[in-house]
Amino acid sequence: MTRRKSSRGGSAEDPLLAHLRDAFDILRLPKALQTFEELLGSPEPERSRVEWLWALLEPQVTARVESRIERRIRESRLPERKTLARKLKRYGDL
Repeated sequence: MTRRKSSRGGSAEDPLLAHLRDAFDILRLPKALQTFEELLGSPEPERSRVEWLWALLEPQVTARVESRIERRIRESRLPERKTLARKLKRYGDL
């Protein structure tokens, strides 16, 4: 299999970019879309394809994991989280 360089540029009129943006919306990946736009604006030629892909997906993965944790905490109906600062405030500065 031989690779050909694409003649497609990064212009706003590029139909492939429009399809990618639509795909991010359909897949409900807002953080990935935001990161994609940022990465297109400042390409780093020394970055490998795998590193670029991870830079694209990492913010979305992080947001999903954090959201999932928060949702599970809410659904568990545990008492409100308490912090050391809150306890010290209740007892006054010792």
